[in-house]
Amino acid sequence: MAFSFSCRLVSFEGSRRALPPVSARCVSSLLSSLAPAVAAVGGSFSTGCCPSGLDLAVRSACRRSALPLRVFSVSGRRCAASLRARTLRLVASSSVVFSFPRSVSVPHSGSWLAAFSAAASGVPLFVFLPGSSPAELPCCRGVVSWRVVSGASLSPSLSAFSFFAPVLESVELSLL
Repeated sequence: MAFSFSCRLVSFEGSRRALPPVSARCVSSLLSSLAPAVAAVGGSFSTGCCPSGLDLAVRSACRRSALPLRVFSVSGRRCAASLRARTLRLVASSSVVFSFPRSVSVPHSGSWLAAFSAAASGVPLFVFLPGSSPAELPCCRGVVSWRVVSGASLSPSLSAFSFFAPVLESVELSLL
């Protein structure tokens, strides 16, 4: 195993729209690649409660494969504020976040909210956005750029995929 992060709670965030086929294949490969490491630490996978898109795909795949799953639900009325709070709870509980945004557009994107919250909190983050380059991805909350991470560096079975990982602003302290 090549994982350099804890697999206690492996979280997925993504679009409410139907997943493109390449994203669906990536999610399936991630779940099967990470399942042994998640099981070894008594961990689980997690996603949100959206009735469509990535959340539904992860819940369905976990159910089919009998993988442990924790679903983060909206508290109270389903509105922008409750969806934001749910996303932030999911990220705060995560050992690693895999984000599947639909595009590089940040406004009203729960996927980017999760990504930037994970980066700002020091939670390992991997963004899957095929067809994009690091220069196209948005920067916010301490993320100054992005680097490409080969899926093979995470697991040999992920060699067909590439992810983006944030490059964070480093703050140097000097003692005078």
